[in-house]
Amino acid sequence: MAAILGQPAGDGAAARRTVLCLHGFRTNARVLRLQTQDLFRHCPGVVSAYVDAPHAARGPAYPAVEMAFPSAKQDGWKEWYNYIPREDGREGEGGGGGGGRGCYEGMAASVAFVEAEVARLKPFAICGFSQGAVIAAIVAKNAQAKHAEAQSSSSSSSSSSGGGGGSSNNNNN
Repeated sequence: MAAILGQPAGDGAAARRTVLCLHGFRTNARVLRLQTQDLFRHCPGVVSAYVDAPHAARGPAYPAVEMAFPSAKQDGWKEWYNYIPREDGREGEGGGGGGGRGCYEGMAASVAFVEAEVARLKPFAICGFSQGAVIAAIVAKNAQAKHAEAQSSSSSSSSSSGGGGGSSNNNNN
């Protein structure tokens, strides 16, 4: 999953295009860097930035991950969130007896963490694998909503202040 967040930071032709990369479940930034190194090697002008999830994994990585990326184990396995099922073991919204869905523990903290990284790094795009893709999608949707809200309030204030009837064509989304 990848989402374009905006224009590259910088001035004109020298602008760097940073892609913020989010790893999957019970891996870490080192694993995703190893998985994507050839891709970014073929993308001149693109800089990849990797971050670890803010939560230590509650269990081991899959054996295939440990076997394929033995050097990554030293950094510790991470996860963006942990799914906690309902106590009755059933899924979905249900009537009676503790209904509702399970919860995604740590997701809100992970979204806030990545939004802070986006504010700090100002990436052109964000991409993620597995759980990282879920977090990337939420962060991109939140950024889209904030942009739309800012556009709406900007339009409201300029039309209410008599700022003329012209329209703005700002495609920085």
